[in-house]
Amino acid sequence: MEKTIWDVGVRTLRLCMHEHYEDCPWREQALYANDSRIQMLAGYFAFDSDNKMPELALELLSRGIDEKGWIELCMPAKIGLAIPSFTFSWVLALGDHVKYRRDAEFIRSMMPALRNVMCKREGELVDGLLPCPRGRRYWQFYDWADAIPEDGRAGVVKKLSAPSDWTQASLSQSLYKFEALRLAGEESERAMWKEMENTWSAMLDAGATSFWEVSEGWKAFGGAGSLCHGWSAVPVYFYGASHPHSR
Repeated sequence: MEKTIWDVGVRTLRLCMHEHYEDCPWREQALYANDSRIQMLAGYFAFDSDNKMPELALELLSRGIDEKGWIELCMPAKIGLAIPSFTFSWVLALGDHVKYRRDAEFIRSMMPALRNVMCKREGELVDGLLPCPRGRRYWQFYDWADAIPEDGRAGVVKKLSAPSDWTQASLSQSLYKFEALRLAGEESERAMWKEMENTWSAMLDAGATSFWEVSEGWKAFGGAGSLCHGWSAVPVYFYGASHPHSR
């Protein structure tokens, strides 16, 4: 099953690549910082030596940084809306590129934009914390799933590892959930692999030839759910990072 999930995940990535990464080939066909970070991470393992796509995405997103240091909702576009958390996805993606491609020349070219973003955020700190920007321009989006209650770290890991009354992370943010479980010990990591296989094999069992935007498939969002979405190639990253010489 792992090989099939890998193959369909790579196909999903390819279908969401044109002149730049895009969220899906059907609906927006747009470059989002959160989506593209996941696509880049998977692509580092699916496409061994490709620097072009991630660097195109990172550079194009940098052009969408506004005067307050937030990246436009998607690029190339002028929508007048920003998801603040996605700006930090871009920052993390630059770190990923250093780790997996070590392209110092490209990263140097991104440093002015990165400094701009980080200096703006540093200037907004209140008692060491960063307030959420307010106003109609900002959409405080983190996941399509509902928010989960606060808890201590041990409680969070326990609830993420087993069925509970918590709302589970959707496919869009499963990267962060799985990373947390992978780092929380052997038992939690085993639960991560099991959930990953169950979730993605369920799409295959339903006849999927590319991975969906959300687990509900086309029925989501009033019948507008994408059946091919780049962020759902996340298993390619985890399989590749765990077994880098097995492909």
